[in-house]
Amino acid sequence: EDQLNLCKSSGALNPLLDLVGSDDVLLQLNALNLIPLVAVTDPGFDLLIQSNVVQRLSEMAGLDKSGSEPSPFLGDYSLKVMSQLSARALGPSPTTEAGCNQLASMFLDIVSLRVNRCIETRDATEAATLLLALGFFAGAQPPESMREILKPELDKLVLTWMQLANLTGEKFQIAGLESLAKALRGGSVVSNESQYSGSDELDKLEAKMSVKMYGNITRNQRQEAAELGRELVVQYGKAFAQQRSKTGNSDTIGILLDLIKVPIDDIRCAAFSVVRMIAGQDAEWGLRSLFAHPNTTSILFDRSLEMSKPAKEWRFSVIEAINANPQNSILEDPTLEKVMRFLRQGPFRGPSNQAGTATTAIEMEVA
Repeated sequence: EDQLNLCKSSGALNPLLDLVGSDDVLLQLNALNLIPLVAVTDPGFDLLIQSNVVQRLSEMAGLDKSGSEPSPFLGDYSLKVMSQLSARALGPSPTTEAGCNQLASMFLDIVSLRVNRCIETRDATEAATLLLALGFFAGAQPPESMREILKPELDKLVLTWMQLANLTGEKFQIAGLESLAKALRGGSVVSNESQYSGSDELDKLEAKMSVKMYGNITRNQRQEAAELGRELVVQYGKAFAQQRSKTGNSDTIGILLDLIKVPIDDIRCAAFSVVRMIAGQDAEWGLRSLFAHPNTTSILFDRSLEMSKPAKEWRFSVIEAINANPQNSILEDPTLEKVMRFLRQGPFRGPSNQAGTATTAIEMEVA
């Protein structure tokens, strides 16, 4: 914070802020990569509010009230950045109060309109952008951002969010799962970015920013975010069932486990990312609901299931989340023993053969 104050007083940040309005798209892109890091501290966020950077980003993201279209080159990127800045406005003790609360409400109001429109147009690219932006927002500033998005007056936004996440089509499904995983990260004891997951540069930057932004989050704050996140998990299951006319199958855990069985790696890994966040929720409902399902144990611990390398790595990250969660004391001893044994053996150990010894990945390929 002292360094940001020094940069602010010396004017060292002004060239960076000016680049946001540059005519050079590549320069703008590089500037957008750094803007979220400026917002981590109060002086930096104060500077962004006082300058015209937030207004400029709003226009580029198609969030200003004039109804302008997003920038064709940087609209999606700007929306991701604005989702983080809007959530940051809800955070503790911003230096500048004026306009901060309005920033979050403006973001959600405009995104809500665009989500409704996207449900009608069924534009998969637009849907992915909006879904990830909502996920970024909900998980960026726990518990305030989750509390904001679950306000009673925004109940329609949550319903349409989950409806969009469950539209028929692989792209909708993957983006919807990734959105839910990002939204749940504020209540999880594990970080948003797994060492096994492939992320674009902004995702990695956003993960670092989140750690810095709420690295000092108290356990009470994390637990409140976890309890609030349960509502999103429930709504996802209801929307899934409604979209497929299966009113009897609204159990989100069962839905996620079924998606893990789908032989499409992107869907399977996206489902694992949500299961990982649920396993890491710092509230009893996460692990309790996960292991209440009869298929959880077989999918997580059965090494004979055919999976790609990325899927096995994602499954291993779920086991790591279970082990890292202080709530795992609610699990039975045999389950905890399976967790520890799986961790010792690593993600790629093959199933045991008839002699009781493990088959390695190489032996399985030779066979």
